[in-house]
Amino acid sequence: MVDTRSTHFFPVHRYAVLARPDLVNRALHGDPALIVLRGGGGSGKSVIAAQIAAAFVARDPHHTDAVWVPFEENDAGSDGVWQRIFDTIHEARLFTPDSLAERIVTGGVSHVDPHTAARALTEHARKLFLVLDDIHTVLDGPGALDIIRALESTSALTILVTTRQTHPELLSPAARLSIPIAELTGVDLALTRPEVDELVRLRAPQLPASERAGIAEQVYRSSKGWPLAAQALIVERNDQGQAGVGSPQGPSRPSAFIRNLVTRLLDSSAPEVQQVVCVSALFDEVSAPALAAILQMPPEFVADTLEAGLEASFAHWVDDHGTRWYRHHDLLRVELAARAAALLTPQQLQAVHARAAHAFRDVRVQFAVVSAVKSEQWDLVSELLVRRVTSAAIVRRRPQLWLSDIPASVRERYPVIETFALLEEYAYPSNRAGRAINGLKILAGRPLAVESESVGITGAVAAGLRMVAGRLVGNESLALRMVERVRITLGTLTDDDIKTYGGPLQLALTHSAITLLHAGQFAEAERMVQPLRTDSTLMLHAARAHALALITWSAAWRGDMPAAHTLISEAQDTQVPVGWDSAYIGTGYRIAAALSALETGDADTAAQHLEALAPHFETIEHWPYLVVLDALITETRLGPNEALHRLTTNITRRRNATTLFGATHQVLQELKARLQWQSGQPLSPRKRLLGDGIESVFTELRRGEPLIAGAIAAGLERQEIVANQPRRRAEYLLLQAECARRVDDLDGARTAAQRAANLMQEYALTLPMRVIPRDAAEALARLVPELPAEFSLQSSVREIVPLTPAEHRTFIAVVEHGSTAAAAAALFVSPATTKSQLKQVYRKLGARSRAEAIRNAGEAGLLNVDPESDASAQ
Repeated sequence: MVDTRSTHFFPVHRYAVLARPDLVNRALHGDPALIVLRGGGGSGKSVIAAQIAAAFVARDPHHTDAVWVPFEENDAGSDGVWQRIFDTIHEARLFTPDSLAERIVTGGVSHVDPHTAARALTEHARKLFLVLDDIHTVLDGPGALDIIRALESTSALTILVTTRQTHPELLSPAARLSIPIAELTGVDLALTRPEVDELVRLRAPQLPASERAGIAEQVYRSSKGWPLAAQALIVERNDQGQAGVGSPQGPSRPSAFIRNLVTRLLDSSAPEVQQVVCVSALFDEVSAPALAAILQMPPEFVADTLEAGLEASFAHWVDDHGTRWYRHHDLLRVELAARAAALLTPQQLQAVHARAAHAFRDVRVQFAVVSAVKSEQWDLVSELLVRRVTSAAIVRRRPQLWLSDIPASVRERYPVIETFALLEEYAYPSNRAGRAINGLKILAGRPLAVESESVGITGAVAAGLRMVAGRLVGNESLALRMVERVRITLGTLTDDDIKTYGGPLQLALTHSAITLLHAGQFAEAERMVQPLRTDSTLMLHAARAHALALITWSAAWRGDMPAAHTLISEAQDTQVPVGWDSAYIGTGYRIAAALSALETGDADTAAQHLEALAPHFETIEHWPYLVVLDALITETRLGPNEALHRLTTNITRRRNATTLFGATHQVLQELKARLQWQSGQPLSPRKRLLGDGIESVFTELRRGEPLIAGAIAAGLERQEIVANQPRRRAEYLLLQAECARRVDDLDGARTAAQRAANLMQEYALTLPMRVIPRDAAEALARLVPELPAEFSLQSSVREIVPLTPAEHRTFIAVVEHGSTAAAAAALFVSPATTKSQLKQVYRKLGARSRAEAIRNAGEAGLLNVDPESDASAQ
């Protein structure tokens, strides 16, 4: 016997379990770090897993713990797997309150890298053996690699997984080289003839040996070594005698066997027992109190029935409150659930689900949602959907029950259901057009629009959902209007509302801040999430960490680096939720930390912060800011040419990820324009309008128009929106200084450069120096010595000397008429004059041929500008 104090949450089987020491020894031979049991349904994986774990614990029972970890559908992905592992360990009370593992549970987990997981698990003073049951339902490739890496990090952890699938990452040559791995397949798990003999002896010890041998032979031939079939046939024989063993040929396939088995076992049970067993199979797991409420039967009867029910069907585990949760074998559960639909009338089945929705609402919310939908309790569905919101509105895993299958007439009357249904469709469209259409449906849906204008919790949720949808499809005006609705609605809620619906409300605040950040409204974004840092009634650790990250991002992006440094230090000291700084909610912190490193020229540290977000690159809506940081890191290492290539490649690759707000799009275009200018690349022609954006400044400098460029920069610097953005103001002032220097306005250059130097010194900035080339920065530094010219970068600026109006007219005429003679005739001048002016054009454009001159002029926008308007501009 194993000391049960060392095993936690292991399933309890009420029939005799066949000991299989040879198989156990094979699994534990060589002291493997990972044991993989792979086989189909009914192959006995869970039974042998329990024996292997028991044998492992028996080696050193005083210094070993084994924990059985069952998974649910919403545990999908690496983070979900680790969350379930730590939640289960928490329920087993194996760790001290101040341990890392306990912080992971009490604070929630955003992201757990394998090394953090290993460190948390090894804080336990004893060896730990984890059984990850049915891991195929939740494990993906990255999650499998994380398990391998965690096992590489510690020798005090052993993991056994049961699965129906092949996981290449778990069993790859690289994995086998890094850790010892044992694998048992369905062939290994099949019962041998001697094992069937022993199983018959265990279940029918009263029979003579000769009779047992005949029964064992029949069972072996009928089951073909399939453990579930062998066990069920022996149980049936005990109930009905030898005739119940089955035909010598055995079942034609497992599904036929399961059908026949369930039929015979139900036929031998009383009607009340049939109802308990079949209805219990409608859910993945069920407790006696919940099932008693669902069936309106005495709790004692239900508990006794579950405890003494079909031997081949049930196992159970005990939760932290001492409640037993019963699980059918998967194959039997599917068949029994189908029998429930035949046993009950449609009205009775709907009533069962109606009561189940209320029985599960506080203990299994996902079960409650499904039952509420099936029983058509639409008000309850809306309430449960709102309560269930604990992460971003867009789901990452295909749902078991599609809300979009709810009739349109119902969805029209219940906007919350309609919105969540559309969000499911948005997450899993049939094509790109389908995603756009579904996004527009969310925005255009009249019921949701009406609800978003109301007060109360449903109004706040509706406004938040429309805001997120508007942001994802690029409807900036609607998204910002919904931010204002969220702000207004929150002011109408009572303290009880805030406590009851804390999760959705905190999401509304953080997503409002994200919307404002994408719109370039930094001060408003910081004010929106400030309550999450000061209000004691809002207690979710994830929301507080998210708010801190967003405020830190805002401060750094604006250029207030002293404030950003304080916030970065606070973020680094924030230990809950564990792994938050590498999760979606930690993106803002990583952006700020990378900017802080780049301010000192430390590209390697900045790259490390960016790499921490690598798992989110393909899905995160903040990708434009990550792309900008990646380009700045590349520029620091390799210069503007490589940075421009990197930037354009990333923009092209992610162009269809999300539709961008104007401010976010401008961030990308401004950096692209600067890199084009400084690497000598052509800039797109732009209309020369004052205040048209910093890219217009670079365009005019490329054209050799410093007066126009300086006027644009001065207009940009006076804009009210940049008043609290020191980074942008410093850039505009440096460009003004450089433009003034180029026209020999040294007093103007000195004044603008001095203002820029003071601003950068006050806010600890250096990155603004990159807006001008190294030679220009050094020239300005001779006028203002405190200007940090060393933080500017070498560039290959290729600028065009302005053409005179006569030269411009001549060049346009040659392009239009095709020859100097035809151009001279059109302009009423001599061919010699035309040729002389054309030579000056070639020299100023840096061209050696007419084709090269035309190309350079096109890049500079000279072919699209009227010579007379050009002259007036000068």
